[in-house]
Amino acid sequence: MAIHAVQHSSNHIHKSCGYALALACLAVALLALAGCGGGGGSSARLDRKAARERAIASARLTRGAFAIAGIGRTITRAPKLTARRMHVTLNVIHKTRDTPPPDLDPGTGLYFVSQTQLDGSGEEDLFVDASHTMPAGAFVWTAPIWANGVKDTFPATIHTDYHLDQGDFAGEHGTIDFVATDATGDNGTMQVVMTTKENENIISNFTIVNGVIRAKAKCTLPDDTNWTETDVPAQDGGMVCTLDFPDGSTETVTMEPDGSSTETLYDTDGSVALTGDLSENGMDDIHFNDGSQDTVDVDTADAGDGGGSGDDGNNSDSSKAVRRSIALPRRR
Repeated sequence: MAIHAVQHSSNHIHKSCGYALALACLAVALLALAGCGGGGGSSARLDRKAARERAIASARLTRGAFAIAGIGRTITRAPKLTARRMHVTLNVIHKTRDTPPPDLDPGTGLYFVSQTQLDGSGEEDLFVDASHTMPAGAFVWTAPIWANGVKDTFPATIHTDYHLDQGDFAGEHGTIDFVATDATGDNGTMQVVMTTKENENIISNFTIVNGVIRAKAKCTLPDDTNWTETDVPAQDGGMVCTLDFPDGSTETVTMEPDGSSTETLYDTDGSVALTGDLSENGMDDIHFNDGSQDTVDVDTADAGDGGGSGDDGNNSDSSKAVRRSIALPRRR
């Protein structure tokens, strides 16, 4: 009897332990399922602050890269222009010009004076004013590396260092490396590496075929937030820029031939987080999905990543007034 009782008790203990183990496994499984968002695998949706930060930072970097590339003063210019950085540099090397003085840099909106050495190296000194009394930065390039070492034989490779000290893009600096496949400057490749005064970075690789621009870029913020960007020409002469973020959210910027531009930021679930209208002066009218709206100067606004001046574009800033006075001659 004693032995039977012990065996019965042992069986009962084993069954209890089995039930306890099964319950523990079930609990762990439920917790894991909850941690994965109920099995959907989707990222958390963007809040208003995060959506605003992305709209500001992405516009600032895209504007800057396009300006440095000489495609246009902002991302609101059509991509087929005769005054790209590669085109302008080759003109200076060959001592030719497209327009009469005073020379106005097509990307930055700053006036410039260019000079070249006998080996083709040179620089473009930038100024705020047409009288060239207020320095604003410079583009400095090395002597071209011509094909087979023969001058004026293509493809030709040129490296440029630049820094902007005044104007809409003050504080931006970096390098440009381009390979021109012919003397027109309408065909080739160009890589723009740009760092803003907020320590944001973009590496943009452009291809130019018969004057038409395409580009792919990688953008990184100081907090290591990053995204990729693809820019393709539209059939009407504009351009469509698509930004893809690691969490699954996307942003689309559509540039029209008349210079207008719109942006739409899509949340991780595909819903619209915000829309915006970006002017060529960098003022962005942002409309959020909660019905609120905000107007910011993307060149100076604090995007929340530790960068920016904190000025959200209330138009009272005297420096903004200066930038707008500089911008007026650009509408040519």
